[in-house]
Amino acid sequence: MTLINSIVGNCPTNVPIGPPCTYVDQSTYCDIRCAGNQPFDIKATFSDLNRKLGADKRVFRQLDLSQLDSLTELPANALGGLQFEYIQLYYTRSLTRIHVNAFNGSVATINRVDIHHVPVTEHVAGDWNLFGAISTLKGLKTLYFRRTGVNNLPSMGLHGLKNLYEVWFDGNPIKSILPNAFNNLPSMLYLQFTDSSPIDNVADHAFTVGRKSTPYEFKIDFQTQPHTTFNNRSFESIGCPTTITLGTQSTKYLDRNVFEVFLSENAMNKVFDESIDCADSRNQWIKAKYPLIWRGLRCG
Repeated sequence: MTLINSIVGNCPTNVPIGPPCTYVDQSTYCDIRCAGNQPFDIKATFSDLNRKLGADKRVFRQLDLSQLDSLTELPANALGGLQFEYIQLYYTRSLTRIHVNAFNGSVATINRVDIHHVPVTEHVAGDWNLFGAISTLKGLKTLYFRRTGVNNLPSMGLHGLKNLYEVWFDGNPIKSILPNAFNNLPSMLYLQFTDSSPIDNVADHAFTVGRKSTPYEFKIDFQTQPHTTFNNRSFESIGCPTTITLGTQSTKYLDRNVFEVFLSENAMNKVFDESIDCADSRNQWIKAKYPLIWRGLRCG
């Protein structure tokens, strides 16, 4: 992780931080960790700290919000003017909503967000908007959702983030991916779904990441998709060379209506299905028209 003018050396010793937060001295940089069951006004705590710190001492590496039972929301300006590079929400089981302006002050410095075992959802209510808040993070590179309450990936959910290159969904109850959910992401390299249940519907034009700013291909990995739940044009108009992988316990055949559109759009596109049945007659179109893909599927 690249540090951006983070506090180097010891954490502040003459400016205490209010409970339930503590400094975590990492020798070459300083983190803040907030954990526990006591009441916690995150905005007031960090705004107070911001006022007491010198202008050159307000940039930290990581903010770890862990097991904070009293934290139900991240309000506007939740970070109080402090700057972080890495935000981790971990087992904060009462957190259900995030304001679109929650990360004000750090939108240019945050490059990673991990949300683990937090019941926050994609539902929008006024200015409370999880994906709206994430989309303000113009420096974001890595995004990790693990066991959240997210059910649907909305249109333009991740849009215009020029530095974002990897997104992980692990164990979320995702049921649908809407059109243009991943849109205009020129650095995007890796998108993985390792979810406990298959995705029921992937809409047309769900992955319109656009032309790449790097020479590397874009990889989409579905760990388990036992049914063909892709619409005919789910993988149309991605805009760059792409490899799709379907993991173990996935569909036994590649629906021609879906994957011929994908393979014909870019000669560098590839698909792998670890569960494919090479003897299934519904796969013979691949052998006839795309022999290299057929061999890559270990069928030839």
